[in-house]
Amino acid sequence: MNDEFAGDSSQWAFGTGFEDPLAGVDTTVPPGVDAAELAAYCLMLGDDALIMSQRLAEWCSRAPDLEEDIALANMALDLLGQARLLLTRAAAADPGVVPALPEGSPVPAEDALAYFRDAEQFRNVRLAEVENGDFAHVVVRLLLFSVARLALLGRLRTSPDQVLAAVAAKGV
Repeated sequence: MNDEFAGDSSQWAFGTGFEDPLAGVDTTVPPGVDAAELAAYCLMLGDDALIMSQRLAEWCSRAPDLEEDIALANMALDLLGQARLLLTRAAAADPGVVPALPEGSPVPAEDALAYFRDAEQFRNVRLAEVENGDFAHVVVRLLLFSVARLALLGRLRTSPDQVLAAVAAKGV
């Protein structure tokens, strides 16, 4: 067994070396912003990104051409990064949204939100969860999703919540 895992054998499932993605960032909810509403909004955006990321990742090694395969994988990774930031922000804004886990669980809040909620607790747009079918349908779905998300994130760059504004700016 690797010495890196000697102290906590459960860590192998979650990887190692992952820091809090918002470490060092002021996550105080700004005055006049409702923490529960901010958390709900971040969950919605994070769930959109998480589900669409997984749908795109299903095409890994299955796209018609290598370039398309790599492009879809990169877009999936970008969306997964957005999901991680947004789910972490949701948990920081309102810790009550994080599913209860056993005492002392090493699972970070964003992973608890991604893996330990029931399907009906996800708040993603239905477009993100449509089953993959024909490659052309996937490309059209991605285009519609991307155009809508670009418009939404463009408006969120001026959010009073600096964390959400920064995530939106990076997403644009």
